[in-house]
Amino acid sequence: MTKEAEEAELIRGIEAIRHLVGKKPRGYRSPSWDLSENTVELLLKHDFYYGSQLMGHDSMPTRTRIGDIVELQKPAVFGRPTRLIDMPVSWSLDDAPHFELVRTANWFSKA
Repeated sequence: MTKEAEEAELIRGIEAIRHLVGKKPRGYRSPSWDLSENTVELLLKHDFYYGSQLMGHDSMPTRTRIGDIVELQKPAVFGRPTRLIDMPVSWSLDDAPHFELVRTANWFSKA
């Protein structure tokens, strides 16, 4: 998705929440906890206070960074911290991993 397309979807979501509750959302959780290289910049641009999609710590909130460089066989280079707070998530607390490998005879049947 292009940066423009991602921003258009973000704005659509913001407006849907504003329409329902009368206020703009302050937090964001990305689908499947995936971020693009543009997501953090867009969240900052649209005045989000926190996100919840990174796993930088098991339980402590951290500042989301921009500009991390991670390359194979090289030490990670951390980018600059932003004002966006990340509320950590954990795969062990999500239901997806527990159901990911479950296959039963009636998995696709309609009950």
